[in-house]
Amino acid sequence: MKTRVFILFLILFFIVTIQLTAVYHKVSEKNLYYFTSFIAKKDNTLLIGTDESSYDPLFVINVEDIMNPQIIGEYGGFQNPKEICIIDTFIYISDDSGNLKIGNISNPDNIIFTEKNFDLAINSLKPEEPYIYLGSEQGFFVLDTSSPQDPVVIDSLDTPEIADLTLNNNTVYALTENGVYMIDISIPQEISLESVFVEDFSDPISIAYLDDHIYILGDWCHFYSYDISNIQQPTLVADRYSPGKPQNLFVKDSLLFASDPLYGVGIYDNSNPSEITLVNNYVTPREAIDCCMNKDYLFIADWSYGLEIVERNDSPNPHLIQNCFRDDLIMLDYLDWTNCIYFTDNYKGFGLFEKSDPQAMPVFPFDSTAVGSLSCYGNYVYVSYSGGILIYDCEDPLEPVLVNDYPHGINYMKVQPPYAYGTSIDRLKIYSLDDPTTPNYLGNIPINGLWDYDYDVSDSVICMYGYDSVHPYTYGLYFYNTYQSGTPAELALLELDHAIFEIKIFGSIVLAAYYNESWYGSSTGFYVINIDNPTNPTILDNITVHLDNTKLFYTGFGSIRFAKKNNTLVVADNSNNRIITYDCNDFSNLEIVDEFWWNHKTTNMNFSGNELITCNFGNGITVMDWSDMLAVDEPPILEESSCLNVFPNPTSSLTHISFNVNHQSEIKLGLYNVKGQKIISIINEVYNRGKYTIEWNVNSISDNNISQGIYFLGLEQGGVIQDVEKVIIF
Repeated sequence: MKTRVFILFLILFFIVTIQLTAVYHKVSEKNLYYFTSFIAKKDNTLLIGTDESSYDPLFVINVEDIMNPQIIGEYGGFQNPKEICIIDTFIYISDDSGNLKIGNISNPDNIIFTEKNFDLAINSLKPEEPYIYLGSEQGFFVLDTSSPQDPVVIDSLDTPEIADLTLNNNTVYALTENGVYMIDISIPQEISLESVFVEDFSDPISIAYLDDHIYILGDWCHFYSYDISNIQQPTLVADRYSPGKPQNLFVKDSLLFASDPLYGVGIYDNSNPSEITLVNNYVTPREAIDCCMNKDYLFIADWSYGLEIVERNDSPNPHLIQNCFRDDLIMLDYLDWTNCIYFTDNYKGFGLFEKSDPQAMPVFPFDSTAVGSLSCYGNYVYVSYSGGILIYDCEDPLEPVLVNDYPHGINYMKVQPPYAYGTSIDRLKIYSLDDPTTPNYLGNIPINGLWDYDYDVSDSVICMYGYDSVHPYTYGLYFYNTYQSGTPAELALLELDHAIFEIKIFGSIVLAAYYNESWYGSSTGFYVINIDNPTNPTILDNITVHLDNTKLFYTGFGSIRFAKKNNTLVVADNSNNRIITYDCNDFSNLEIVDEFWWNHKTTNMNFSGNELITCNFGNGITVMDWSDMLAVDEPPILEESSCLNVFPNPTSSLTHISFNVNHQSEIKLGLYNVKGQKIISIINEVYNRGKYTIEWNVNSISDNNISQGIYFLGLEQGGVIQDVEKVIIF
């Protein structure tokens, strides 16, 4: 079953300084086939260590051409390498053997390694020429590298096992489970203990010094800040929880950086040490284990992906209006609702925050630890969770009222008025919403043991991905009737060559995104499928968005997401960190209009008017102005609406029309033919803000000689046609 657990940040504040508004764009990548463990840089040479099996290769990569990094060396024989340091042209690598591997990189494509046995379990190496400060399970050691290939221990200090070290002038701060040891290294041959402050760090990870403060990662997801201006009495000034597990903390340009298996490379503001605040991050395709940087670029070792090179570009995104970040939430889904954004959090349940006040704390009207998707109908919002469906009356958007806890367990729910659909293990459940507060269970569509499925619903078709249980590993899309177009029954199976993970229906077009379901493969793209005749769906095109058949692992964060407005299709390419805009006037011949680098892993996105709202793994919610990118020459009645709904549809008599009003204004609703000519006016009056449903009898238009066929309802608000919905009259 497809898991739609998206860990999303919402740090609710505006980013102000140039450094904090930096945009991080991937400029190149290199797959390394192995799990990475550390990274270091010397001039134009990158060294990336890996830990896989007994080979554990070290890759040497030339980055003189930053857009085209080249592997110039590969060396094996390491045993779970942990850390590397560089002094002049010599590298020193620690691993589980207890030895130091030493190599001269003056000729990086032909490194000869020697070993120096210290019989130590080394966890941390920090260089300060000609010395290396070494933290190990046996304590603290100083190595003199005056003879580079034969370093010698010149002094040591008994301490508990040291997890990590950081240096500041003549002081080393050694992080242990029992606290931090502050060691005077002004005379490396005669080190002495300055002070110890005792603290229980049950899982110490990393430590960094900046401006009379030390920052510590430890205790499984805790981030500590200590004021050490009085070294004899350090003071804890911040203890924040991070849902991920940051590691390898370091300082650059007065900012804190930390690689994180979940959130990529996090950038933290320390201007107020009592509030360690994540201000930006770059999310990698897999897991960021380590990183290093120079003035212009981040170099990231991604655990099962390889190398990513990311530009630190201070030019803000020209489309960006607002970033709303908050990093103590694990968001699963979001819903843009007038002046609010509703969301579900994995731990805290259903929440909301007011868009007009991005610094406000989110509100949680109902506490639940197992919430899932969000959908809406009229004034009601539906929150799926393992025990059923929570139904909220949101007439007052800022104060949702729980009106029902409907006990039907489903995983992911979608509403296509007047019906709702929800997945549950091996079936798609269908509900009538004649009474929006009490769904009426109508039945289900068996999923025949399909796994990892996604689905979407239009007014006439249910499209679901699965595999053929009769012919295993035959992938395809299943098409079913909806209740609006007849009793649900299978219409067709369209066999495909790829496993599908995202389906979107736009009118008579289905977009089905895929990645290459292979241990070694990550080609991503999407099928364009015409369903004018859903009993005979036709593939119009297969768009390859990103291709790398050597990349380790496939992952949802190498995925594709879709949004459409008028003749503009927006695709988030998470494999290659891009946002691509297509002209989709002709879906059989999509043309790229624009693309730009995007450091967010987009998990959900939709248009709200001319604004594109994206929900992003590790980066919260962004709002971007897309008005200059939208196709404006399309007759508005060709656009199918996401908020104007007609049910039942097709219809021959009484039907219901629902629509939204964003603010008090004159509302006109008319019926148009396929040429865009207005046939009749259905509504022409002033409405207050809200959601409305009216009854309309098709028979009332008989005097206008309306024949059977396809028409469009156009909703005009404030003199501008806002939404259009196709209606079939028979």
